[in-house]
Amino acid sequence: MSVRDAVLRGAAIKEARKDWGFDRTTYLNSSEADACIRSIWYAKHRPGQAADQDWGYARRGHSVEAYIIDSLSILNDVSLDLVGAGQVSLQDEKRRLSATPDGVIRFGDGDWLGLEVKSIDPRTNTGRLPKPAHITQMRIAMALLNQKSEYNLTQGYLLYVDASNFNRMFEFVIDADDRILDSYANKAKRVFSAVSDSVLDREGKRTGECKYCAFTAICGVAAEESRTPRPKSRPGGFDTAVLRYVELQDTEAAIKAEKDSLKEDMKQALQSAGPMIVGNIEVSMSLTKGRASLDRKAVAAAGIDLTPFEKVGAPVERLNVKRVN
Repeated sequence: MSVRDAVLRGAAIKEARKDWGFDRTTYLNSSEADACIRSIWYAKHRPGQAADQDWGYARRGHSVEAYIIDSLSILNDVSLDLVGAGQVSLQDEKRRLSATPDGVIRFGDGDWLGLEVKSIDPRTNTGRLPKPAHITQMRIAMALLNQKSEYNLTQGYLLYVDASNFNRMFEFVIDADDRILDSYANKAKRVFSAVSDSVLDREGKRTGECKYCAFTAICGVAAEESRTPRPKSRPGGFDTAVLRYVELQDTEAAIKAEKDSLKEDMKQALQSAGPMIVGNIEVSMSLTKGRASLDRKAVAAAGIDLTPFEKVGAPVERLNVKRVN
């Protein structure tokens, strides 16, 4: 056994023993409130079908949070509450919303403020912080604290910490908004009232979440298998969407053709003149290494059967849109 294997086993056991104090599958949690609604539905209704994922980044977040809390706790002019072992999970039973805030903080005799700590990869584009999903998470947490505790929070600190350099931090002051509970109550209702995934939009297709989702293997398949026959009526806005899609297809094809032509013009010029600058734009050309590929004909000629090593992925949906005349 390696040290790595032992650490990962121990971490898995520790996570399995974590007790939130309530059944998280019966609430829309603040940390997932802005996630794809279909992925949330799977997490609540079919959690056992989630693919195994590497939760190392989540463990990283716990370590960063512990560092921040330990560092603040030693200061006499900083007060903390509901942090570390004292964290609490809050639920709004009517709206089916929940949150587990990282805590609250106060400097001197000032007002109490919410606190949310996030770890980030050192390659993160910090110009895109704070992330909207994290703002939503913090606002739901502050609203539940205002509803369920003696605190009356008007603002909170959303703190991002570079996981490779704990001294590199980015903090944002987020205004509280108790109205957010009503805003997300409808989403929670849709999640828990839907009897099938087929009635929920695959929002991850639009946001790029699918690449991180634990339910991609069943999402496309389930969309076909669980869909019950319906009358062939057009949903509102369908015709408009189709016509606009085709219009964009045509524009895209024309733009691509023009770009390809301009690209060839520039390549011809660079071959004779070398790199050039046009205004504040630098134009140059270089060779990139070719991509390695498998010569299947040569493999077959050598008598090697690759069939035992082939893997078939899950079926995926393909949208076909074309003119018929």
